[in-house]
Parts: sequence; C-alpha cells; structure tokens
Amino acid sequence: MNRIRLLLLVFCTFLGLVIDAADIGVGSRYWGWLRHVPMGDKICHFGFMFTLSVLSNLALKCRAVSVRPHALLLGTVIVAIVVVGEEISQIWIPGRNFDLLDLTADFIGIAGGELVARRLYPVLSARGDRSRDCIARGGRSVVTSDPSNSAAGRPGEMRPKSGGRRKSSLIAPRRLDVQRAAPQVLPGEGRADFTSSGCWRPQWY
Repeated sequence: MNRIRLLLLVFCTFLGLVIDAADIGVGSRYWGWLRHVPMGDKICHFGFMFTLSVLSNLALKCRAVSVRPHALLLGTVIVAIVVVGEEISQIWIPGRNFDLLDLTADFIGIAGGELVARRLYPVLSARGDRSRDCIARGGRSVVTSDPSNSAAGRPGEMRPKSGGRRKSSLIAPRRLDVQRAAPQVLPGEGRADFTSSGCWRPQWY
C-alpha cells in the first residue's frame, strides 16, 4: 500500500498543477488542443476523477462510511467534497466558469473509481498478505526425515517439507563390522598369523 500512497501523492501534485494553471489562465497553452476533440474536456474530467477515486480508496484500504441509504467508501466521499468545492470556487475566479456537465463527468468518474477500487482491493490485499508471510518465513522450510528411506535401509535422508533451499545434514556413515576370516592353512604348511598391518603371513613349524 505504500506504493499506492506514493502514486496518490504524485497524482495529487500533478492535479494541483493542472488546476493552478487553469486558474491563472495559462492552461490553454498546454491543453488547448482538447477543444478540437469532441467532449475532450469532459473526458479529461472523467479520467482525472476516476484515477483520483481509485487511488484514494485504495490508499484508505476501502474504508466505508455510512451515508444513508447506502454505504460509500471514505475516499469517494472525500474526493466528491473536494471536487464540488473546486467547481463552485470557479464562480469567483476570472476566466473560469461553473459547468454542470463538468461536475457530472467528475461524479461519473468518482463512481467508476469506487467500483474499480472495490474489485482491486481484495486482490492487492491477498498479494500483500502472501508477501508478508514469505518475508516472515525468510524462505526457510521445515525439514523432516523420510520414513520410507529409513525402512529401506537409508536412514536419515532429509527432504524439505515445503519449497525453499534444501538443508543438508551430516550423517555419520554406518560402521560395518566385517569379520575377518582366517585363511585356511593346510596341514603341514604351517599356521597363519596376522601382522599389525592386518595382513597375514604363514609361520612354519
């Protein structure tokens, strides 16, 4: 959600510059070409308010307030109040005029932004929860021994229970006690004796 708040801050700064340029009468230098586009001004009003409504509601985690007979999102209420105040203030600003069509386009954009925010918020929240779980686990997995390997004569082989880097374990090798068989000595040939190195040598009578 920090990214959403950062985007909201950037967009509000941009929108404030647009309104300020329109109030001082230099807006036609930048978007005068919109006059040649059918309903271009209304499309801009819709797009600005739609984006502002989506970002505001997501930043506020789609918190709802009771506005009888419906429950509206808090971001929607705040944006609507600001937009109405900005449109009414144009009555006293030279070069600006109050337009009901502009206000209608604004409200349509705000309503559309609320609908989109209601759909997006559960998806973004689920992704955020999964990311926090992964960070909390630190990518480590629980390692358990496989009983099937122990039964098959391969005890102690470790396998990860879930995804993640496999942990290695030091397993002492099985010590095999092999009984050394004394070499067969034929009668008359002498007897066998083992040296300190483990080799045997015949000793004659």
